[in-house]
Amino acid sequence: NTPLARLNAIAANTQAGVIGWCDDPSNPHFFVIAIRNGSGSVNLTKCVGGTYTNLISSSVTFVTDAAIEIRRPSGNTFQLWYNGSQVGADQTINDSAIADNTAPFFGPFSTYGGNTFTSFSLNGVDIPFPGA
Repeated sequence: NTPLARLNAIAANTQAGVIGWCDDPSNPHFFVIAIRNGSGSVNLTKCVGGTYTNLISSSVTFVTDAAIEIRRPSGNTFQLWYNGSQVGADQTINDSAIADNTAPFFGPFSTYGGNTFTSFSLNGVDIPFPGA
């Protein structure tokens, strides 16, 4: 599965991106998240049992309509992509609640209602949602 969101606008001091391999969208404890923050960086973070671990953090220039995505090319290898380029090195996530999740949830993510998305897709299929 490859969740991808195109960001249209993001306010300072906020975050927007995609969440994937999430155990429960109403009470998440296990997931992987890729965000672009309003301070100028992109991050790939995993959450295991409510504990966050930042795997990648890199400064990037905001590009309107740029895609932020989490790719999983094989097995337990995860990648962060922004605007068509891989950011940082491949990351191995062996936590079984993420890597072996057989019914994961995926979606756009934002900490602020004023952040806007152009689109959200999963495996290349556009999925309509409010605010896109």
